[in-house]
Amino acid sequence: MNCLELADAYELMKKGVVFGFLVLILGVLFGMGAIFSPVGFAVWLAAIGLAIVYPQYLIWRSFKIIHRNFQRSEYKYATYLLFFGMVAVPIVMTGAAVYILSLIASQTAAPLPGGDPALQLLLTFVGWLLGLVFAVFWYKVWSALEEDSGESLFAGVAWVGVLSAFLSFWPLVSGILGIVFLILLYFASDRAEKSLERLYLSNQCGADKAQATQ
Repeated sequence: MNCLELADAYELMKKGVVFGFLVLILGVLFGMGAIFSPVGFAVWLAAIGLAIVYPQYLIWRSFKIIHRNFQRSEYKYATYLLFFGMVAVPIVMTGAAVYILSLIASQTAAPLPGGDPALQLLLTFVGWLLGLVFAVFWYKVWSALEEDSGESLFAGVAWVGVLSAFLSFWPLVSGILGIVFLILLYFASDRAEKSLERLYLSNQCGADKAQATQ
């Protein structure tokens, strides 16, 4: 285990949380105005899809380092999922924005996909179910990180993530839990980083100690 490298990983995670929080706040603020204009909503959708890439990139780099040190399958699959998100999210959201703009440009009266109430209910349920599956996966990731880092706050991160996904039918409650999730993740990463720095300074970190004696 390389303490300094892992400390850098948690620093990257903290930065990802900070940028993710900024995207969330700005997204909500601009989104409240954008919903009143189809063009504004399309632009907002594409902008959020692109803005979310950088926080995901930082956390992806963080898990790459963590996986290199602990070699857990949870971390490996987390890097795959984050990389997929970095590619897929901006493509899907930008594609949706382009579709909305094309409808406006053609002045078509065609309904947007999912306009049928029964279909909307089905899509909502499927989305909720997928969100819950991903939340359970991330629960395992954060639980593994709690075990490897010794930082108990990661357990709170794991449970809040699942609870937020489970209550996603109530956007306000889920949104508040999402903010709590980010706050907990920031402080958990900060504590883990400081703990590793203390280990390094006390010369108790295996890989770092071996490097220092060479």
